[in-house]
Amino acid sequence: MDVQNSLGARAGMLLLLAGLLVVVAAAAGIRRVAEGERLVVLRFGKVRGAHGPGLRYLAPIADRGVRVSMRAAPLDVWFRGTTRDGVPVQVKALAMVGAADPVRYALAARTPSAADRAVAEIALRSVIAARDLEALPRMISDGDPELLERLNAAIEPWGATATLVTITDVQVPVRAELLRWARDLGAAPGADPGAEPAAGPGHRVG
Repeated sequence: MDVQNSLGARAGMLLLLAGLLVVVAAAAGIRRVAEGERLVVLRFGKVRGAHGPGLRYLAPIADRGVRVSMRAAPLDVWFRGTTRDGVPVQVKALAMVGAADPVRYALAARTPSAADRAVAEIALRSVIAARDLEALPRMISDGDPELLERLNAAIEPWGATATLVTITDVQVPVRAELLRWARDLGAAPGADPGAEPAAGPGHRVG
């Protein structure tokens, strides 16, 4: 009788432990998705879908969740380029970038923001390469729709979209090429031939 009671107690303990493990495993799979987020669920590496705000359940071991913010975030981009008339420039731009397709955005790269920045540099550098130096101040003050078009075309395959792109600063290292450009510009009709270009380590455009 004592043996039966002992076995029954052990079986009860095992069942209790098993139940606790099930509860802990189930609770560990619960994820809360906030407003403005999507939870992309991968089951054994394959996409199961993107879930909106609320409580979501991920099967332990089988499922993995990747959180994607749908809110646009500022992306600062510093890059060096060369204008169409051959002047090297250092450009700072600000872009507001967010996810348009959370699944593609989650799968595009391990660090999507770094990928956005690299692609943005290439796209914006190509715009600068198609402009003369004298056009850059207008790009700062008035903007340029092509900046947004080029950037969106570049980051769309990543599942991202930009809502704003603006150049905030352009610096021109003063070199012999720039001095020649300034002299050529000063020789243009209507220019003051006596004006001397300022020299120094660098010059801010605009």
